[in-house]
Amino acid sequence: MADQRLIKQINRARILDAIRLNSPISRSQIAVRVDLDRKSITNLISELIDEGLVVEVGKRRTEKGRPLTLLQLDGREHWVLGISLAENRVSGQIMDLYGHAAQVCAHPFALDSGLGAIMEVVLATYAELKADAPGRAVGVGLAVPGILDPGTSVVHRSVNIPALNGINIRAAVEAFIPEPVFVEEATRAKTLAEKWFGVGREVASFASVDLGIGIGAGLVHNRQLHGDGIQFAGELGHIIIEPGGAPCRCGHHGCLEAYVSDRVLLERINRSESKKWRDLRSVDASRPRVATVLREAGYRVGLALAYLVNIVGPPVLVLNGDLMQFADLVLPEVERGIAAGALPACAERVRVLRSELEEAAALGAGTRVLSEYFEVKGHYWV
Repeated sequence: MADQRLIKQINRARILDAIRLNSPISRSQIAVRVDLDRKSITNLISELIDEGLVVEVGKRRTEKGRPLTLLQLDGREHWVLGISLAENRVSGQIMDLYGHAAQVCAHPFALDSGLGAIMEVVLATYAELKADAPGRAVGVGLAVPGILDPGTSVVHRSVNIPALNGINIRAAVEAFIPEPVFVEEATRAKTLAEKWFGVGREVASFASVDLGIGIGAGLVHNRQLHGDGIQFAGELGHIIIEPGGAPCRCGHHGCLEAYVSDRVLLERINRSESKKWRDLRSVDASRPRVATVLREAGYRVGLALAYLVNIVGPPVLVLNGDLMQFADLVLPEVERGIAAGALPACAERVRVLRSELEEAAALGAGTRVLSEYFEVKGHYWV
């Protein structure tokens, strides 16, 4: 019986995914795509219609036989909310079952905020999104930076939001909202978003590199996100690139993050220029000293990524974050750093790309909810 239930779960996920990618689509077309018999298709789709996940949307004439009844996901009633915590802001978006964002919002909080103040901003973001949702919210995804226990959702350590340390973040949020909450580490959430809606649409294996206030990496291999059940994975920012070098907020010296995080780069740029900028996105890269800082950052990122290239060998590295506003300056230096640190055969086969996604962490948080519908952990991935 357990095997039959699992097979049914997998087939449901495959059917939903076929509709997601190809709608409007007929039952016979779904049967061909997922290689199931018509009876199984009919029974499962009837269940999905009864549950309000799928809706019939009209007919398509054929040269022979009866017109085909077309199906699509029901975008009216099922919505997910994706919420992301960063060092000084909470961002969120409403998504339908296709992953289309209907509303995006962001709210700041002070760098020295305690847990109570941060939770107020999270709940205000949730309330704003839910009020604007065109239909029923079926789940809330939460992306959190730091070392997260995937089983309990306890944040063991968040270097950039220390108020979260030791907190069961899922329980803290579920105490105030009725929908189920799904928690994902922030870099993994961005990697999920990249898999579903970015470079992952074209390639089955890649590494997603998050360059921001914190620095991390997520790995997808054969469409599976690496690290399920692992607490300590993807901490690229704490690779030592200068032994005994600059102090890092983690307590060590010489970490990549101590040289190329958004905060450090902005401090370096503002020290070298008479004009002071408030955030990295707004700096003037046409100024020679600014360009030098950005190029040096790209090269150091490349040196760190050379370890990943040598050990794991992802065919594609996709980089996101504010530093990618200056991709024309930075990406050639990243490639130069990889070439300097990786074996030539490894370096030559990897492509380095800029992510095209906006608000990837909130998008990934919502995607974590979608994965409950479209994936079967350990057995089927989109």
